[in-house]
Formats: sequence, C-alpha cells, structure tokens
Amino acid sequence: MTIKVSKSIFKPHALEYFRKIEETGEEIII
Repeated sequence: MTIKVSKSIFKPHALEYFRKIEETGEEIII
C-alpha cells in the first residue's frame, strides 16, 4: 500500500511517518 502525503502535512510528522514505514513496510509518496 502506498500513502500519499503533501509536503505541508508530511514535515511536522516526518518522524512519525518514518516509524510507520519501518513497521509496515509501506511506501510514502510526497
């Protein structure tokens, strides 16, 4: 599953998203 995130949303939550990627192995498209 790929998650699409806009940069304005991604930046404040970057670390949170990276943890989710590590846990789930999902890709994020910015």
